[in-house]
Amino acid sequence: MGAAIATADVRAFRCFGGFSDAEAGAVARLLEPLRLARGEALFHQGDTGDTIYLLVAGLLEIRVRVPGEDEHLCVTLEAGALFGEISPLLDEPRKASAVAGTDCALWQLPGAALRAALERGEAWAGKFLLAAIRVLARRLVALNGEVLALIAGLRRHDGSSGPPDDAEPDQVSNRMFDAEVLGLVSHSMV
Repeated sequence: MGAAIATADVRAFRCFGGFSDAEAGAVARLLEPLRLARGEALFHQGDTGDTIYLLVAGLLEIRVRVPGEDEHLCVTLEAGALFGEISPLLDEPRKASAVAGTDCALWQLPGAALRAALERGEAWAGKFLLAAIRVLARRLVALNGEVLALIAGLRRHDGSSGPPDDAEPDQVSNRMFDAEVLGLVSHSMV
């Protein structure tokens, strides 16, 4: 473990805002600081991952490989972002790559530590899980908005009021992919 992380610094993150000093202190003891240089990859799409990240300072890019194309920049995260929670929560490979857009300071929360705290019934773990669920719910709301806008745009494009026809499957596929990716990462991801 690196330098001690202050309880007040932990509570400054939105996901820890409602934590008591004792709960924030419990989290602070588990967090591990990490620094990335600009251009350095934190993880790649398809990697296994059991760590949740909090972006303390800097800008971090979330990118997705598009078959037959270059990587697609989905979103640039700013300080305060919670991301990387999908892999530890679902025990699945990373859904995107994370690359430092600037020099970055991060905190790592090992998924095993979160699961152990949940099994012990520690209050902070339940509150953190609820905060992660809220992040995921905000992404889902954004995705729903993108899908509705896509459907409305397709209907305007073909002049129908029914479901879009299959005349332009590549265009529909590309627009759905963009909407899905943007919605999934709009508040943090991976």
